[in-house]
Amino acid sequence: MLGADYARGRWLVGLALMQSSGEGGYADAGTGSVRCPQDLDAEMRAVVCGGAVREGDGDVEASLTAAVPYAAIQASERLRLWGAAGYGTGEVTLKPDVGGSLKSDITWTMAAAGARSDLSSLRRKGAAPRWR
Repeated sequence: MLGADYARGRWLVGLALMQSSGEGGYADAGTGSVRCPQDLDAEMRAVVCGGAVREGDGDVEASLTAAVPYAAIQASERLRLWGAAGYGTGEVTLKPDVGGSLKSDITWTMAAAGARSDLSSLRRKGAAPRWR
């Protein structure tokens, strides 16, 4: 992650850039209803099964790059409002042990908003002083 922001007056604006990658694996649970003939080599299995082999073990690789711009404003002495929205794109690859690989593009979106306030400063007149 890499980010930078700029503050001026009541405003704060910024941009966070993120890059993520991961590797993993999967194992056949033996519960699938579609089975490919076992006596075929990997190339023929891909032809006969249409590339949709739903059994066996394999590996998974994924990568994602994203940008998240954000902003905040000091609405009053006690209230700060903020928001962020992000978009990312990447790729996931499945590598079955039977050979070949399957690739697909992936996307990621997010949005968040919030408020921050010092609730202890909202005390009523005549209330006891707050502790620090």
